[in-house]
Amino acid sequence: ILVQVPDAVSGYDIQLSRADSADAVAERITEMLGYPHFARTVFESYRNLFSWIELQKKPIPIILGLIIIVATVNIVGTLLMMVLDKTREVGVLAAMGATRWGITLIFLRQGLFIALLGTFLGDLLAFVALVAQQELHILSLPSDIYFMTSVPVLLRWEDFALVSAITVALCLLSALVPARLAARLDPVSAIRFS
Repeated sequence: ILVQVPDAVSGYDIQLSRADSADAVAERITEMLGYPHFARTVFESYRNLFSWIELQKKPIPIILGLIIIVATVNIVGTLLMMVLDKTREVGVLAAMGATRWGITLIFLRQGLFIALLGTFLGDLLAFVALVAQQELHILSLPSDIYFMTSVPVLLRWEDFALVSAITVALCLLSALVPARLAARLDPVSAIRFS
């Protein structure tokens, strides 16, 4: 409502099924109504809020990329430590006739276990944090600036599934390096390793 006129309509709210058509619809309404009437989109009315949201979106890929790099290095490091720790056992397996592919699978399974456990715990933590924000409004905003009192969050199962699938795939790719290294160990040298 643009102007507070008693017993009169001073504005309308129109909800669209597609937000990306808001500018075109507002322009068309303004053309149809003519001066002094005009239409304003929600993006124009709440410019501060949408600017803040856009600003928050920009560093997210960089932050996620850094987290993924750290996680990948951790997985590779953990499995390399396992390879070093189990070098003699790998040598014994190879001497007893285990194929390179069989040895590779042992370490890939270990990588898959780490991936599934980490993904499950991460999903659980994210779910609890999202529900807590939705119900308890832990992260608050100054309502005079952003027209809302807390940071809005959306819980979508598709997002959980996509992130989980990517995480498990990246973990398995990370596990390939130490798994291949373990498979290429010379049995005699591995058994002598101390």
